[in-house]
Amino acid sequence: MRNYFGFVIILLGVGFLLQQFNISWADNVMGLWWPLSIIAVGLLAWRGNRRHVFGPMIIVLVGIIMLIDQTNLFNRSAWNIFWPIVIVLLGARVLFGKDFGHRGMQQETGDADANVLFSGVDRKVTGTFDKGSISAWFGGAKLDLRDAQFADQATLNVSLGFGGLEVWVPKHVRIVTKVTPVLGGVEDKTQQDPQATKTLTITGSAMCGGVSVKN
Repeated sequence: MRNYFGFVIILLGVGFLLQQFNISWADNVMGLWWPLSIIAVGLLAWRGNRRHVFGPMIIVLVGIIMLIDQTNLFNRSAWNIFWPIVIVLLGARVLFGKDFGHRGMQQETGDADANVLFSGVDRKVTGTFDKGSISAWFGGAKLDLRDAQFADQATLNVSLGFGGLEVWVPKHVRIVTKVTPVLGGVEDKTQQDPQATKTLTITGSAMCGGVSVKN
């Protein structure tokens, strides 16, 4: 996914350069390139963690609406159709979604999963931890793993959009971050033990959001 974003940035720069030379077809290409790039970001985010569908689906929907606007398929603005669809999806997410807007829940299991939308979750894991999955869109999540019993190679997959994740870990766990930020960031504030034998690898994507790892 990181290679894809590098490729997008290069093509974007080439497109702007062509526009400076007043090449006639450059504007049309750039108009279509942005929506297609956004659709690709959503599909890649979904591919990274197929259990988290809602956030990537919204990204894909935004790209499709932009593409429709650029191609003038409708007589009216496609954004007038977008907002009712989002409201319907939001209602369905509240009705059928897991852990929607739940706070203060303590989980005594190694599978730390949480989905957050327009709210927040504060989760503490006290059992064996080997893998977890956090999705936070337009909200925030906190995951406390300081009392967890880590597997030798633990993984945490994140999907963030306009939200943030705060992860607390013990000092004897080494942190490896493989999160792809899109107008976001990943911050490792941990003080790790040089002789740490456990490893937590954090993967996924953060769009207009961030991950902060602390002790």
